[in-house]
Amino acid sequence: MAHVTLSIPDDLYENMKRYPEIRWSEIIRQTISLYLEGMKDTSSSEEIRNSLSQSTLEKLRTLSSKKAGNQFRKSVRQEWKRARSLTPTS
Repeated sequence: MAHVTLSIPDDLYENMKRYPEIRWSEIIRQTISLYLEGMKDTSSSEEIRNSLSQSTLEKLRTLSSKKAGNQFRKSVRQEWKRARSLTPTS
């Protein structure tokens, strides 16, 4: 089995320590599995790029870095919102 190391904020770690009976690695494993399950019908960025017209690709190439950064941050927020909706709360 592969091992993964992750960093979490200190306050989150302190809260986790309050519940030593919980197998946190299992919670994380299940969450990743659920997230990937929700990604099954999602296209890769390469597939999306290949489906764009030449004029759209050209417009993307001339997009300012500020606008691109703003759009990226917006997309990340939306993806986290979507991902949280896939995670069971109980």
